[in-house]
Amino acid sequence: MHLGLRALPLLPTGMYGQCQEARLQAAKNFGADVAIGAGTDAVAAVAELTGGLGADVAIEAVGVPETFELCTRLVRPGGHVANIGVHGKPATLHLEDLWIRNVTIITGLVDTYPTPTLLSMIVAGRLDTGQFSSPTGSPSPRWRRPTMSSPARRTPEP
Repeated sequence: MHLGLRALPLLPTGMYGQCQEARLQAAKNFGADVAIGAGTDAVAAVAELTGGLGADVAIEAVGVPETFELCTRLVRPGGHVANIGVHGKPATLHLEDLWIRNVTIITGLVDTYPTPTLLSMIVAGRLDTGQFSSPTGSPSPRWRRPTMSSPARRTPEP
């Protein structure tokens, strides 16, 4: 079973629900059997889906302490937490809970080693990239790319 769990960035009021639904649908389009949104008790939902065991692998890709700590609560005994998010603040590692569960935590940046292979697959037509962007080439017509004078995160169009 593929589980799509997405922590949403902080968005202006009114954008949250619309953005969440689009991201949950995107997770399903990419193969998630189940997508759990923010506002849901993720620990309880994963426990229910796995018969109380937890996820085999939890991937933290957001880079905030809350999502890292959530991943450590979602993973089953003997499971793995993969941390690829770039953290700007410290996250607490609750060894008092993790040590007996034999959880493996790996960290690191995503490298570009597979880039040539991916590009070859795109050129050969073996990888459908249509899901990755809109017809305009940007992630969504509602969002604009940051400029040198704007914040690093994307901001809604006025």
